This record gives sequence, C-alpha cells and structure tokens, in this order.
Amino acid sequence: MCYKVGDVLVFIGNNTSDNHYNNFEVGKKYTVKSVGFLYDSDQYSVDSSYVTFEENTHGSLVYKIKRHFVSLDDYRNIKINQVL
Repeated sequence: MCYKVGDVLVFIGNNTSDNHYNNFEVGKKYTVKSVGFLYDSDQYSVDSSYVTFEENTHGSLVYKIKRHFVSLDDYRNIKINQVL
C-alpha cells in the first residue's frame, strides 16, 4: 500500500519485539506527516521508505506498517466485528 500525507493509521501493536514501537500507544490514531526514503538506504535489504507521524516524534519503515498499524476504517471494522 502507498501511504500519503494525511492518511490516518491506528497502532495495533502486533509483534512488537522491536523496542522502537514501545513509543506508540495501542489503539491510538496517528496521522502521516511525511513520507520519504532513508539516506543510507543502500545498506538495507528491504524497502527503506518511511513515514513520520504528526502525533509522535518517531516514525516507521513502510514495510513494517502492515504488521503494526491498520487504517482507521479497518480498525473501526475490527472493533464492530468484535462487538457483533
């Protein structure tokens, strides 16, 4: 998925063995502030694009977003299905 400025994601905290994600709160909304590429991307064997968030000083590599975040619409659907 391509992320753009203004997209709203919700942190779901799946598989957070990376301590970096301790800086995010489960169930909280984060708005994408910027999208870019790491300067030293040649040392990465994976996609080095990243996003930063308005509500946090930390960002996320794009390839890890699917594991740790969902779109706001998907989060609402998950919560509705849990109630039903």
